[in-house]
This record gives sequence, C-alpha cells and structure tokens, in this order.
Amino acid sequence: ELQFLYFIERKRREGVQIMASKAQLVLLVDGDCTMCCGCVKFIAERDVNDLVYFETQQSEAGQDLLKKYKMPMDLSTVVLLEKKEGSTEVSTATKSTAILKTLGYLKGPWCYLSVLSFIPSIVRDTCYDAVAYTRYTVFGKQKECALPSSDARRRIKRAVPNF
Repeated sequence: ELQFLYFIERKRREGVQIMASKAQLVLLVDGDCTMCCGCVKFIAERDVNDLVYFETQQSEAGQDLLKKYKMPMDLSTVVLLEKKEGSTEVSTATKSTAILKTLGYLKGPWCYLSVLSFIPSIVRDTCYDAVAYTRYTVFGKQKECALPSSDARRRIKRAVPNF
C-alpha cells in the first residue's frame, strides 16, 4: 500500500495525471441541493483541463441524458457519463464511484482520493446514501446552482457534448 502511494506521488511529480487527461465527463447533479451545487463549484474550480461538464438532473438536457443511458432519475444519485478520447463508447457511474472517478481527473491532491475506490462499492455507497438522505436537512435547498466565478457559470451553462 505504501509502495502504491509512493508510485502515485512520484508520477505526480513527473507531471503524470492519475487519470487519463483526454476524456469528456458529464456530471448530472440535483440542481436544488445546496451540497450538490457546492460540489459542482468545488470540481469546477479544480478542473484546470475543462474536462467536466455539468448538468442538473431536473433540466431537459439532463433528463434526456438519463433516459438515453438508462440511468436512474433519482435526485439523490449523482450520475457520471465518461467518454475517453478516440472512443464512441460512454461509460456510466453513479453515487460514490461517480464522485471518485471525477476526483481522479482533478489536479492537485484531490486526485489521490480516487484510490479510495478500492473500498467495496457497497460500503462506499452506504455512506453516500446516508449523506444523500440527510443533505436537504443539513445543507438545505436552493432554486439554482449559485456559482460565484464566471468560469464556473460558463461551464455549467455550456452545451453538453454529443454523447
């Protein structure tokens, strides 16, 4: 385990990203959830390669993507659509797996959190579900994602690529 972390740190110092940098990601979130919108802001500020697109599940585009990829129309579940460069296939992930995969594309120390995917998804998703269940109570609701930076606002409103 320590060797693995040493390997990751050495690769980071060499300028190698943990995940492939040539991909397009669409993260579908609950646009009414303050915590979800905070996560969008967090990711947008750290996605220096502009790989992640954001869409709310309540939007028409979000609903279309969920239907097209037969993903749950469940506001308590974040959904990730991932298309690697040169591929026409789109892979999907939900809940904790979606979050960890997304973190793997970020610069800085956040990409290291993707190694937590070694924890069985049933354990990770149980924790995810507990947070999702209480998110409105703890963090509240809002009418729309309020992203303070113009770059983040531009990226949440930009057209989702063809998937």
